[in-house]
Amino acid sequence: MKEGWKLTGSATEMTLTKGEVILTFDILIKTGQGTLYCAYFKRNAVDTAAVAAGKPMDTVAKSTLSKNSIAIRDAHCKYGHMSKAECRQTAKALGYRVLRGGALKACEACAVAKAQQKSVPKYSVSNKSTELNGRIFLDFSKIKAPKDLDITVTRSN
Repeated sequence: MKEGWKLTGSATEMTLTKGEVILTFDILIKTGQGTLYCAYFKRNAVDTAAVAAGKPMDTVAKSTLSKNSIAIRDAHCKYGHMSKAECRQTAKALGYRVLRGGALKACEACAVAKAQQKSVPKYSVSNKSTELNGRIFLDFSKIKAPKDLDITVTRSN
């Protein structure tokens, strides 16, 4: 794989290995088309710097990251769209200095995530069909004739 990573796996997990760094994807999520292999990452400044530099974990000091600064908007996008206070705490824990003066305005990704669908009315005020199977709505998942009628609903080709 790219940059020296080695991929191995089984039915229960997938593992990426590069030197001393091992990433295990052991959270399985079944989908309609297969399975997603996921992982939970808990990072700190030393681990992040070591992976970026390709060095063993214990040779990287936190002081190497303290010179970096980051805008609050960039931290918000980079660290998972969290609140302003949490962005500052996360950036500080990773050794970044958050620049003052930048307001955290609403971002498009957060707006999409918080969007709500309009509720669909259960009953329509429009005219009902007068003929059998004359008017069919698209939100039906299955067309079924009433049991008291002796008919079968079929699809025309």
